[in-house]
Amino acid sequence: MHEVQDMEFLDRLKNVCIIQRNYFYPEIKFSCYSNVNSVFEYMEEYWHDFSMEQKDLTAEYRLYHFENAEYLDKYAAALSAVKEFQVIMIHKSGMAVRKYMFNNKKIYSGINGEFIVVCYDNVICVLTKTRSASYFLRVVREMIFRVSESRGDVVFHGAAVSYKGKGIYICGDKSAGKTSTMLNFLYFGSDFIANDRIILANEENGIQMHYVPLAIRIGYGTMGAYSELSEYVNQHELSRPQSDWKTNREAEYIGSSIKIEITPGELADIYGNSNIFGAKLQCIMIPSFQAGETECRFTRMDAEMAREVLLRNCMTPKDDNWVAPWIVPRVISEQELSRNSSELIDWLVSNCSVYRYEFGVRNNAVLKLKEFLAAEYADC
Repeated sequence: MHEVQDMEFLDRLKNVCIIQRNYFYPEIKFSCYSNVNSVFEYMEEYWHDFSMEQKDLTAEYRLYHFENAEYLDKYAAALSAVKEFQVIMIHKSGMAVRKYMFNNKKIYSGINGEFIVVCYDNVICVLTKTRSASYFLRVVREMIFRVSESRGDVVFHGAAVSYKGKGIYICGDKSAGKTSTMLNFLYFGSDFIANDRIILANEENGIQMHYVPLAIRIGYGTMGAYSELSEYVNQHELSRPQSDWKTNREAEYIGSSIKIEITPGELADIYGNSNIFGAKLQCIMIPSFQAGETECRFTRMDAEMAREVLLRNCMTPKDDNWVAPWIVPRVISEQELSRNSSELIDWLVSNCSVYRYEFGVRNNAVLKLKEFLAAEYADC
């Protein structure tokens, strides 16, 4: 067990991980080091305003990324001799890790053999095989979730955009039309904040929406309704591995689970939008997509109905995708996290404008949305 117990492990990483970047998130600083530049190129496809330094930090981490298949296999072989470990399922896809404890170290070994994470207090070391930068980003994202919830922030399912500086949270159940609504906003120049997960933080100047670094998953049927998106996808090699959507007929149906995946950087290339850090929440839009719908309608949603939708899409304390915390320990009980979420939802339905947005396949949906927002925010 020399590789596991050797206390010079971190010193060795410092000597080889000499490429350095700093990344900032609200009140968090990540000082990152790697032996390959590609990991930072990958990060910056997802990270908005990554160089924007924060003044009031509540958490600082040093992260070392070492891409070396031979070293990873050697470390994994040493761990395989250890009989005491805990298996943690960390994602609904079945991704799991084995957790080992050695003195002051926590070690997480991916059951798929692709990564190992070693934790010393606020120092995190991530070992991966070749071209496995996505595992590094997953580690950072998990840390964002845990630190944010410890501050009382709440994670929600949905998308977020900024229209003329006004933050709009797009919330809805599966196949409700969240991504289509987000694309409609971008079409007429809104800024992109987040897709799939957003974090709502109760700050001095109101509820702030913060992005979560994630890929944008878009159904093939949805893509077909947006010519600028279709053209880009068909003419470019996307940076993320893709499912075989070109030959799978199921992908043609709106609502299919088969998606293309693009990065926020690629989204900005398509629409020319800015990818921004966050915005103050002003409005909640709850889409209702029906393929055959011929009219676009905007109606105020009843508070109780809005509360039900928000509750279904609240991912604190239990996330539908990231099913168990790891790396950074959860310091607040699930009961308190649930109470924070409930109180925030009560505030949202009492203080925010909540609209149902009913639309179909590009039936002037973009124009109608723009007209509605121009009237709603005529003073902007």
